[in-house]
Amino acid sequence: MSHEDTFSTDDGMTVTIRRVDIGASDRVKLAALAELDSRGMPSGAVLGAEVRGHLLAAISLDTSDVVANPFSPTQELRSLL
Repeated sequence: MSHEDTFSTDDGMTVTIRRVDIGASDRVKLAALAELDSRGMPSGAVLGAEVRGHLLAAISLDTSDVVANPFSPTQELRSLL
């Protein structure tokens, strides 16, 4: 996988899967997602699923811990990760 891949889901949604940069912008998005899911931030290397620029799910490649937006249908996104 390159740094970023794009998929279409069964319902026609375009999903971008990419490595989450723990730099300032992505770190804020990841922290907000973890807080929304009432979980801690995934540690180590993280892969994220974005729809329309919104990070909706992420998984730690080191620990397999997943965080996802509980207010969005993310089961298919989590399976892509």
